[in-house]
Amino acid sequence: MRPSRALAALSLSAIIGGCWDLERAGLEDTRFPWQPDPAAPEGWIVERVASGVRCPDGADAPLFVVAPNAVDPRVDPAAPLLPVALIFTSGAFDYVIDLPDQGSALTGTTWAESEGGPARLGVRWAADRAFEALGLVDNADPVEVHTGRLPAALAQKGIASVVVGNCWGDLWHNRAGLADNLYAFDGFVRDGRTLAEFAYRYVAAPFPPGNPVVLPVRADPSRIAMIGLGSGSRAIAELLRLRDTRDAFQYRPAAIVADSPEDDLGVYYDPSIITQVAGVRTGIDRIHPGGLAETTSGALATIPPANLPPRVGLVSSSSDPLPRPGTNDALRAAVETWAGVELWTFTTPAPAHVLSNGDAAVAKAVADFVGEGLDAVDPAFVDAPGGG
Repeated sequence: MRPSRALAALSLSAIIGGCWDLERAGLEDTRFPWQPDPAAPEGWIVERVASGVRCPDGADAPLFVVAPNAVDPRVDPAAPLLPVALIFTSGAFDYVIDLPDQGSALTGTTWAESEGGPARLGVRWAADRAFEALGLVDNADPVEVHTGRLPAALAQKGIASVVVGNCWGDLWHNRAGLADNLYAFDGFVRDGRTLAEFAYRYVAAPFPPGNPVVLPVRADPSRIAMIGLGSGSRAIAELLRLRDTRDAFQYRPAAIVADSPEDDLGVYYDPSIITQVAGVRTGIDRIHPGGLAETTSGALATIPPANLPPRVGLVSSSSDPLPRPGTNDALRAAVETWAGVELWTFTTPAPAHVLSNGDAAVAKAVADFVGEGLDAVDPAFVDAPGGG
C-alpha cells in the first residue's frame, strides 16, 4: 500500500505503509556470503559487528560490514588498507505517542505505527533496514527502492562499506549527555549520533583505545567516505559539525554524498501549517529540545565551509514525493557559496526518494565520485552549470 499524496506531503520520509515481516532479517547469523548484484565482485561478505551502543529495546545496535573475504585483518595482519564508505540508512524518525502507565515505554504505540507501519525504535527494524540496503532481503519500503546497488557499485571499485542503521528514530541527532532527547516524554534515551560517531571511529582509528573494536576490514584513513540515504544525510552533517568542538577526534572524510537529503527542518516550524504537521513536529521537538535553532546541527546548509571535505556530492529528484516544499532550498543556495570544494550534483526529474541504491547507473556514479572524483563520473549524471 502506497501512502496518499496528502500524507506524503507531510512526511519527513517517515510516512509509511504496507506490511513488514520483522523476522526476515535473521539476526542469529553474523556472517553472510554477499553478491546481491551480478555486477558485484565475487568473494565479498557481509558481517554483523556489535557496536556496543544499546537500542531502546536493550539490544546491541549492529553494524554491517561489506568487505572482501580475503583481506580480514583479524586473520591476516598484513591485510591491505582499503577505502571504506559509511552508509547511513534512511527513515530514522519515530516516537512513542503516549507513554504507558506501566511497563516499558516501548510498549506504547509509536507514531510510525499510527501511520500504518512498524515501530522504528528497535533493533529488528534497524537490522531490516540495513539488510534491505544490502540487497539481502526484498525491498519493502513503499516509496524508496533498495536492492543493494550502492554497496555493490562501491565493491566493484574495491571500496568496502559499513552500513549503519538507526534504532532510535532520532534523525541521527542524539547522544546521551551531549545532545539529549526529551526523556520526560520519550521514556528512553536516544543515541543515534553516538552510533554514527562510534561507527566512524571504528573505521578511522583504534577505538576505544584500550579495547578497540576490530572490523573485518582495515580502512585507509585518508579514503573514508560518508554516504547518507534520505534522512541518513543528517548523520553526515552532525559529524562534520563536531569539528567545531574541542573534541580531540576530528571527523574528516575524503568525500561525502547526500542522496535525497531532508536538510532544513525549519519548514516544520511555519505556524500556518502546524495543524498539518503536528505529528512530525512533536517528534522533532522531542529529538531537538532546543527547538528550531538546534535542528540546524543536522543541516548540511549550515556547515561552515572549512568543515566540508574535499569532495561533496548531492543526488536528488526535483520531484521527490517525500520532503516538504522548501526542505532543501537553503542547501541549494549554500552550494553556490562552497569555494574550494570538488562539487558534484545530479538531479533527476523522475519522482523518487533515495536514488542510488536501486538504480545501477546512479550507484556507479556515486561510487565513481567517491573513489576517483568528478572527472570519473559519467557526464550524463552531472548537472549542467546553472541547472539541476
